[in-house]
Amino acid sequence: MKKVLCENLADDLKENIKEGTWKVGERLPGELELVHIYGVGRSTVREALHILQEQKMIQKRNGVGTFVIAASPRIDNPLLRLDSVGKMITAAGYQPKSVRYKVFHTTADDEMAQMLKLENGEAVVVINRGRTADGQAVAFSYNIMPEKYVKDAFDSGLEESIFETMKKCGMRMEYALTEICGMDMQKKWDAAATEFLAGPVVLLKQLHYETEGRPVLYSYDYLNTEVVKLGIRRDMI
Repeated sequence: MKKVLCENLADDLKENIKEGTWKVGERLPGELELVHIYGVGRSTVREALHILQEQKMIQKRNGVGTFVIAASPRIDNPLLRLDSVGKMITAAGYQPKSVRYKVFHTTADDEMAQMLKLENGEAVVVINRGRTADGQAVAFSYNIMPEKYVKDAFDSGLEESIFETMKKCGMRMEYALTEICGMDMQKKWDAAATEFLAGPVVLLKQLHYETEGRPVLYSYDYLNTEVVKLGIRRDMI
C-alpha cells in the first residue's frame, strides 16, 4: 500500500510540474508542507521525491531545498551504445509501452532498396509505432526490413524488442551506422512523428548490420529531446 501511495504522489507531483505549478528552476514546497497538502506521511513524501530525483526531474540541494530541473522524465541515451528504445526506457526506471502499432508489407522505394542492398521491386516489411515512458511520448519509429528475412514474424504484433524477434529469424545485430538528421515537415513521416511527440524532435536514420555483415534493418527513429538526453563522448585528437 505504501508503495502505491508514494507512486501516486510521484505521479501527481510530475503532473503539477508538467502543468507549470512548479516551473523549472523553482523550489518545491518542503517535506512538511507536502505532508500537509497531500495528507500523507513524511516517509511517503520522501519516497515520492526520491522517484522524481531518480527520474532527473528534481534536484535536492543541501540546506537550500528541492528544485525542479526538468518538466518531464529524462532518459539518457549514449549514442555509442546500440540498444532498443524499450530497454532504454526500462533502464531509466520507467514503464515502456507501444502505441499506434502498425505493420505493413510494401515494395521498397529507391532509398530503402539502396540502403538494404535490395533489387528493384523487392518486398519489405515496415513497422510503425510510438513509444511512451510512464505515459510520456518518447519515440516514434519506422523500421524497414527485407521481407525475405523476416517473412510474417511481425504481422501478429510485437511482444518483445525488434532485435529479439529478428534474432529468432536468424539475425543477430552487430552494429548500426547512424545519421543525425533535421526535420522536414513536408515529409509525411517527419510530420507524423512531430505530431505524436509534441515537442522538439531529432531524427536518427540508422542502418543496422547483423553478424555476417548484411544490412537487415533500416530505421527512422524520432526522439523527443525533452525526454531523451542524447550524448556522446568526443576525444581531442
